[in-house]
Amino acid sequence: TLALPLAAAVDSIRRIRAECSTVPVLAYCAPDATGVRAAAACVRAGADEVLIHGADDIWSVCREVTAQRVRTD
Repeated sequence: TLALPLAAAVDSIRRIRAECSTVPVLAYCAPDATGVRAAAACVRAGADEVLIHGADDIWSVCREVTAQRVRTD
């Protein structure tokens, strides 16, 4: 898990997408207005999924996204 300022997170997502397009990218955001803006920016940058702190089961989503990638490769 990376805790980055939004600009750095978006840049990291874009770089991962450019260099490793098959690697699942998950964004983990706060459940507030700033988190919603961050989630939208991360999705625009290429994140596959957005998880909301305190609402989503991180491990279940990780397993699901990984299984989806395996089925499509």
